[in-house]
Amino acid sequence: MAPHLSHANKCRLGRLTFGRFVGEPIPSRDLPPGQWLWAWGRWLFRLFALHIPTRLCVLPGDLSQHDFHHRHPRGDWSNAGYERQRDLTAGCPGWPEPYREVWGLDNAIAVVFTGLASLPPLPASTLSWRDAAERALSM
Repeated sequence: MAPHLSHANKCRLGRLTFGRFVGEPIPSRDLPPGQWLWAWGRWLFRLFALHIPTRLCVLPGDLSQHDFHHRHPRGDWSNAGYERQRDLTAGCPGWPEPYREVWGLDNAIAVVFTGLASLPPLPASTLSWRDAAERALSM
């Protein structure tokens, strides 16, 4: 746990970070046979055509433990998946906000853009775009 963070900062950090997971819930078992077959076919198609390629090519690495990293920056990264689950099962000791999860790339992108849209606009710069571009290119 990060003891140097105040309660308010822990609340803010807990709301800003989330584990990003790829996939979606399996279809209900209570569907009529025709709907059940269609739901499972759709689920399997999306798994192999969307979710697995997304996980392998777009979201590789430890994104499903992203929030654990922010809560425990010096945590055991070789076992981060297990450590996050252990922390979650223990009720997130020392943290007022629970872990949040977002499933699916489209939902993760929506969460990020919704958060960005809720921010106040940046103040207008006194530099023209050309001056700003020249400064950026001269770095």
